[in-house]
Amino acid sequence: MNSAPKKSDLERFLNQKVFMRFQGGREVSGRLKGFDENTNVVLDESVEYVRNTKNEPTQRKRHLGLLVVRGITVESMSAEEDMIEIENPYN
Repeated sequence: MNSAPKKSDLERFLNQKVFMRFQGGREVSGRLKGFDENTNVVLDESVEYVRNTKNEPTQRKRHLGLLVVRGITVESMSAEEDMIEIENPYN
């Protein structure tokens, strides 16, 4: 079983734009406003990147605003400023 991140691991992302991927493939970005000991997080200015019925990414976005996320559903999180887009090598 994976251990939860330490408080200091998430503190460095406070008030920064982050990108999150959830179980099931949903992807959201937003400004990290808070978290708790269970790694539940609060995002503000959040946007979901909509996928089609085949679970493929589209250009559509859905503005969600303030979002509370259960930590157990988060697969990954990274600072949005560190992300770069690359061409899909499998197309």
